[in-house]
Amino acid sequence: MTHATISLEATPPPAQDDRVAAFHARLAEGGAELDASGGRPTVASFGDSIAEHAALHARVGLLDETDRVIVRVAGERARRMLSGLLTNELAPLERGRAVYSFVLTPKGRPVAELRALPSEDGVWLDTPAACAGALLAHLGKYLPPIHAGFEPLGEWSRLALVGPRSAVALRTAAVRLGIPEPEALLSEERSDDPLRVSPPVAVANDRIVVVEREPIEGPGFDLLLPVESLIAAWDALTAAVSEEGGRAAGRQAYEILRVERGVPAYGAEIDLRNLPQETGQEERAISYEKGCYTGQEVVARIHYRGHVNRRLGGLELLSESRGILVREAPLFDGERKVGRVTTAVRSPRFGGIALGYVRREVEPGATLSLAPAEPAAVRLLELPFTST
Repeated sequence: MTHATISLEATPPPAQDDRVAAFHARLAEGGAELDASGGRPTVASFGDSIAEHAALHARVGLLDETDRVIVRVAGERARRMLSGLLTNELAPLERGRAVYSFVLTPKGRPVAELRALPSEDGVWLDTPAACAGALLAHLGKYLPPIHAGFEPLGEWSRLALVGPRSAVALRTAAVRLGIPEPEALLSEERSDDPLRVSPPVAVANDRIVVVEREPIEGPGFDLLLPVESLIAAWDALTAAVSEEGGRAAGRQAYEILRVERGVPAYGAEIDLRNLPQETGQEERAISYEKGCYTGQEVVARIHYRGHVNRRLGGLELLSESRGILVREAPLFDGERKVGRVTTAVRSPRFGGIALGYVRREVEPGATLSLAPAEPAAVRLLELPFTST
């Protein structure tokens, strides 16, 4: 890895608005434990990650996702310029859909993962804190200022409702907040065209934008809202979630759900060591029909002429007596190293499980060890765990 790559990956995200800190102070008074290891503070737990996971899985959970960064790209040719940087097609924005995409280096390595959202004042990019700094540096290098400008929207933030009762909770919260219900997003059945985005709905003098989550993420909605509305929205959402038998949940609980569903995250499964196809997100994040973009040559060459040598899979711990799963633990087939662990959790439903990269010739069902020539400790499974 070159020095330039290291500096790009280590670029810190922009600082949070002071009103987010006040919001977190309010949550901490109620027992929330905060964690800033991802680059920005967010709630790690409300004291009972197992119960919080149960709410996310079976009812509805309310998540603090204020660590995410919203970037606005605007200008006469903003979409055209962005199209030259994103791996996915931006056409869905015209019909009120968001788009999940990678941004790549010229060598085809992911600088960032993000959602592009339609907006009246340009295109909004919703990205994790882990890659926000690198994304901003990349935009500064590759977006011609004469055609498109960009800026982080520090006055905007994000909360989320996750779980099978999230639509009902959102409807109840809308009533409490005195805003119109985003009916287009609240149908009983999920759309075949995911990432539907509501038109901005008024709340006081500001707006809330609601985005339906993708099928891979499970049922739920992300709410983009002004930071000054965080406390009022959180209180209304907490009450609505409680009425549905749910509760507020922290990042620790969501990490369990994320691994169960096989959703990769930047900084763990996605970083500058990966090729996009290794992540298993081709259908979700890459268009092979669109025009040129940075890194496209590498992506197209793999797609049409070759293959990747490893792929993301699920790992099931066979017995704790044979070791534990931790991030970056190596995986061996006999004496040969064939992979590594990226995220490890203990699931109330599946026990010790993890996501990890394994060489493509290792078939699902194979057992692997955590040290050379040691007894098998894990079994490789297809993702998601929820389908096994």
